[in-house]
Amino acid sequence: MTHPATFHVIEFLASFLSMVGSVIVILVYWLLPDRRAHPSAIILFIAICDLVLSLRFFVRATAWIADPDSGDKIKSLHLFDDDCVSSITWSIAAETASQAWNCVWCVNVMFDLHYPVRDSSRFMTLYHIWAWVCTISMTTFILVMDEYGGVQYGDYVYCGIPNSTFHTVSAASEFFFTIFCLIFALASLLYAWRRLGTLRDRDAIHLLHLHAAYVFVFLVLWLGQRVASMANTINIVHQIISLLWQAQAFFVCIIRLQEPDIFAQLLLALGCKSCVYHFRPHLKASGLREPLVSEDDMSMLLEMPQSAGDGSQPHSAWGVSHTLKAELEVTDSLGMPAKTHHTTAAGRRRTDAGDL
Repeated sequence: MTHPATFHVIEFLASFLSMVGSVIVILVYWLLPDRRAHPSAIILFIAICDLVLSLRFFVRATAWIADPDSGDKIKSLHLFDDDCVSSITWSIAAETASQAWNCVWCVNVMFDLHYPVRDSSRFMTLYHIWAWVCTISMTTFILVMDEYGGVQYGDYVYCGIPNSTFHTVSAASEFFFTIFCLIFALASLLYAWRRLGTLRDRDAIHLLHLHAAYVFVFLVLWLGQRVASMANTINIVHQIISLLWQAQAFFVCIIRLQEPDIFAQLLLALGCKSCVYHFRPHLKASGLREPLVSEDDMSMLLEMPQSAGDGSQPHSAWGVSHTLKAELEVTDSLGMPAKTHHTTAAGRRRTDAGDL
């Protein structure tokens, strides 16, 4: 085990980066109207849950850095003398909610790919019921089982579940809930690869790559953290996994910002008008001049389509775009295997115009 000072300083940085990532995703939803369409709300709730979880680690690290002697006492977050109740409640609720909403995202991706003509937003009420019932149930169950307390390694003590093995009901419940959510994440990746892997459409390839990166982060960090916890020991490997896991929202934010032009739009919405040329140099050809000082210019840029480079329509939200849904709808209606269907949205529009 590394020295507590080293661990908490890195924990402070990791949790801070995670909070920054969560806030950026929330700002994208809040400031960019075209990012509020379904299923962007699912991403919003994931970001909020990750922000709450990251804040817990940030508070714990800050408390220890401010008072290193607090590490030798059993206190929630090294602050509250409440037999670890507040620490465990905060941890379990935020972790369960984050996993539940990540599971929702994966299920929604599969639904949108399988039924491109149907509106998955009608399931948002069910998604909320699933996520919050799981959160309340898991938190209540862990508190009722009363298997939590101080976990001690040398002179250092923190709140957790001592002797975390499959024989500890609380630890086993957390582990299997994580496995349940990860099964859906892996299934969504396999199904996305089946539906999109052989398409040459740029939207399809882009979505597949982003979803693969997202599932990789979700799978590796959460499974790694649970396996390390069930090993019931603290070593350098466990601590590295824990620190990476605490920074998960930062990694997810990087993936989300890979959507076309989204970072440029966010900077513009925040008032950095000249920054946009670093991300969208092709705008110079549109007649807008640097520096951008006109509010009309700013509004024009915010509303300008995010071209995928092939004439297709922009993404209206994170996830399966309307263009890609139309592509899948045509493929399904014609009964053509994905590997032989290469028609782009722009090509369809040209064909439709010719028919008219």
